[in-house]
Amino acid sequence: MSKKLLIIAAIAVMLMGATSAYGYYEGWNGWFNSGYLRYGGNDFTSVGSGIVSDSTLILEEEDDFYLKANASVDFVYDGGWYEDTITLGISRFFGSKPKGDESGTKEGSGVWLGTAILRRSGLPPDTFTVVGTWWSTYPHFNYDSEPDPTYTASWLVTGSDPDGITGGGICTGTRSSYLPD
Repeated sequence: MSKKLLIIAAIAVMLMGATSAYGYYEGWNGWFNSGYLRYGGNDFTSVGSGIVSDSTLILEEEDDFYLKANASVDFVYDGGWYEDTITLGISRFFGSKPKGDESGTKEGSGVWLGTAILRRSGLPPDTFTVVGTWWSTYPHFNYDSEPDPTYTASWLVTGSDPDGITGGGICTGTRSSYLPD
């Protein structure tokens, strides 16, 4: 019987160690909610937004950003042909900012990667691999705003394969989730 208890205690200690490695998790809504993508001289305007998250290890001084799930944002052609769209699917989102600590402002920056699917009336869709950067802009990640922390950031497409997709914008949002350890 004591052998079973020893095994159960060992498993409990391992689980506690695994779950207490992180200090907290945060989710931030509104990514890519303002801006444009351009293809062939035509501008497509953002009509959606995505959510990204960050987490912090207890002994670390920085929050590391990641995606819990792919973010997908639609962009609609500004020229009146509303069936012409680009869907930007963000599959990787990296970056960091100083630990939140629940007060003050924190600057952050990073990179992202995904696909852009161009749909034009009467033509088969075209798929592009796109990469870009993001960086916080004043007031950055603001933990002093009420009732919830907010952020402001800029984003930019730095390349596409095949060539042809460019764009960028500003995004703003709030901390949509917070899970302390």
